[in-house]
Amino acid sequence: MAKEKATQLVQLYERKTQKGITFYLHYSLNGEQVRENTHLRLTGNKETDKITKKAVQMLQADRTAQLLSNRTGIATDTAKSNILLVDYCNVVSKRICTESKSQTNFTKASQIKQVIAFISNVDAKIKVCNVTKQFCEKVLNEIEKAEIGQTTKKHYFARFQFILNNAVKDELIVVNPATAIESKPMQNVAEKVYLTESELKEFAKVETSNGMEQLIKDAFLFSALTGLRFSDIKRITANHIETENGKMRLKIETQKTKKYISFILSPESTEILKSRPTDDIIFDLPTEVYTNKILKRLNEKTGINKHLTFHSARHTFATLLLTKGADLYTVSTLLGHSNISTTQVYAKIVDKKKDDAIALLNNVL
Repeated sequence: MAKEKATQLVQLYERKTQKGITFYLHYSLNGEQVRENTHLRLTGNKETDKITKKAVQMLQADRTAQLLSNRTGIATDTAKSNILLVDYCNVVSKRICTESKSQTNFTKASQIKQVIAFISNVDAKIKVCNVTKQFCEKVLNEIEKAEIGQTTKKHYFARFQFILNNAVKDELIVVNPATAIESKPMQNVAEKVYLTESELKEFAKVETSNGMEQLIKDAFLFSALTGLRFSDIKRITANHIETENGKMRLKIETQKTKKYISFILSPESTEILKSRPTDDIIFDLPTEVYTNKILKRLNEKTGINKHLTFHSARHTFATLLLTKGADLYTVSTLLGHSNISTTQVYAKIVDKKKDDAIALLNNVL
């Protein structure tokens, strides 16, 4: 790409580096000369370079429009483009809490607060517009060094990517540099906590001390028998249940993936429904945090040495079905997964259980 004419408000320059040709913008802002690194470069890949050139041209046109607007007295977004990354994280955190007071958004906001700490360890003064792939890799390294579980690391890096995706939407950056990182934290399959069939039966026998414990016990068992998430369990009403040939059918659109699921309820899950009031929300659960606190108390009564959360019921549903021979596609449909690859994680758990079982026969002869 040739250099732009000097008569243009925003001039485009190329600089050859070991990693390819990097583009810079040169313009005058408030009497000062600005040399802006676009962090966009040509790598030799025709398809990628074609997209990069368009992005550079769009960025150049955007800067030109900002300068022209400034000359006519119209406010520009120049100040916005200089926002610090840590400050922008707080903006995103407040935004998602304003959009919804849900437990999910509260959790996201809390995770973003932790991400700010990782960013600060690398460079607390970096601007959003100066974030590069190299910086993202350093943040990832900080997350990987933390003494936390692999699943938690995955969540933190996902929040970091979420922040940068928002920056793209807010037109603070052209592309999310974190998407170029190939090696990212992966969830450890072994960390999915579920109950075996015998353990689920033990949990069902637990004596409850009050109405709240009974509610959470019923909701957990219903989730283990249907695979529904916490967000869907807590909004089930009589309108989601239909009678068909003497049996109950559940019909609901999942809140997370917007997948419509419908199936006949098992006798056990039907009995749970019959024991609950049906004039309003069947499982009027408290927050997920408080629900997990009560669930921990119930689990202690069983003596099962597993760190149960409400989502463990969904894991239990998936592993039990696959263990009993259900095919992967059917289980994926019942779970409301958008991609069958998500369900394959459970298949790997079941395969490992089979391998461990066969290993018991070692040295028997």
